Amino acid sequence: MVAQGKPRLGELGSARLPDPTAHAGRAREATATLVLPASAELLYVASLGGVPLGSLAVLRRADGTVLDEEVAVCAGARLQVGDRVVRLPLPGRGRRDAAGSFVALGPVNPVRGAPTVQVGPTFGPAAGSGATASVAGSDDYCRVTVNTGGGTGTGVLFTLTWSVPRPNANYGVVVSGRNAAARGVVAGGIAQSGADTVQCPVGIGAAPPASTQLLFNVVTVPG
Repeated sequence: MVAQGKPRLGELGSARLPDPTAHAGRAREATATLVLPASAELLYVASLGGVPLGSLAVLRRADGTVLDEEVAVCAGARLQVGDRVVRLPLPGRGRRDAAGSFVALGPVNPVRGAPTVQVGPTFGPAAGSGATASVAGSDDYCRVTVNTGGGTGTGVLFTLTWSVPRPNANYGVVVSGRNAAARGVVAGGIAQSGADTVQCPVGIGAAPPASTQLLFNVVTVPG
């Protein structure tokens, strides 16, 4: 007669351990059901903290306004100060009136379109009276055409307004000439004059010829 009791080792069925991948997937799905994407906001990282460093972030808006709160950073995100992130709101748990919280996801690379270009008394007096300008490309690389007018001079030749505000004003622009007239202007010196997160005036040290088409390449170098 076989004694009833615990099964022998050889009689055990194949044990199945929990699948950590499936658990992580369920956790992500649970978070996804909590976030409120319609209220998402694009912001910039002002500072990082928490333990480990980088698990919490203080965010700011494009105009420099810092939000007085620390936001949890999604696990696995490697953020740096100045990075663009999406702040996703999480509803409060328990009571309906419980305060919600936020989580930061990023970094996010914004889709940059073509900037706008302006000349004239305010944005490009060096181009002369009656000058016109056009631009093609993107914020990161564009081709600028300036048709100078009469009475050209030195100073700001044209001003670029970015399609998406820059995270800071520490960027640089590299301007090169695409035709002989523009190369002559570049040889006289190019200056990035008073750039901020929204606009970048491009100044010149040598007056361009009047009633002449100038063709430039403009490359933006992140700060």
